[in-house]
Amino acid sequence: MFSNIGHKIKNLAILFAVLGIIASILLGVYLLENEYSAGGPVLILGPLSAWIGSFVLYGFGELIETVTDIDQKLRELSSAKNDPDAGIKKLREQGLITEEEYLTAISKK
Repeated sequence: MFSNIGHKIKNLAILFAVLGIIASILLGVYLLENEYSAGGPVLILGPLSAWIGSFVLYGFGELIETVTDIDQKLRELSSAKNDPDAGIKKLREQGLITEEEYLTAISKK
């Protein structure tokens, strides 16, 4: 439910912007058809406000995604610092080096 929350917040910002734009256009058309003077400004400023208003929520989602990426990379660096053989172990796990090459590499340290 809360995994990848930054992406979900960004999608929610897009949804709010689209719904706000649609609602503003519908309201503006309704007001113009019923000869209210506020129809024109609502038709123009409503969608613009919905679009600009979504920037804050989208930016917040982007910040959360970026901080999550930075945290993950720092954890990887921290674990590599605590385990000097982490890089060579990763190569072995990926099948990029043989067991013999792995043993040779860690015995040289």
